[in-house]
Amino acid sequence: MNRITVVVALVVGALALAGCSNINTGASRQDQVDRSDSKLDHAISCNLGEEYDAATESFRARYDLPVDADYYIERYGAWVANESCTDAQVLAWQKLRRATGESDEICRVVYEYSLAGTVYPIGCAVPVMVVTDASR
Repeated sequence: MNRITVVVALVVGALALAGCSNINTGASRQDQVDRSDSKLDHAISCNLGEEYDAATESFRARYDLPVDADYYIERYGAWVANESCTDAQVLAWQKLRRATGESDEICRVVYEYSLAGTVYPIGCAVPVMVVTDASR
């Protein structure tokens, strides 16, 4: 074996041992989960939610203007959810709107991510709850 192969093998072995040296795996796993969760956090919060209406003593759907409201409203209409809103948040918002007799019309912009790293909007989608009698 030549010296370069031996050095490379030693470095790879040392790195492998360093990666396996954490004895408290539970704490390490929790740290990894926390870090990965923070990566999922969007800088933009969901603009849909609920608020308590003291006059009617009930909860009502809350809608805040989306980020870059002028751009999105011009292209997709008056009711646009931020990209950080989950399907569950949109469906819950729609349910609250229907319960108070208001329109539940809303869309969430759909983006395409090209291989070149370009991101651009391609349309608008609305999550819909679908329940059937079919087996899973």
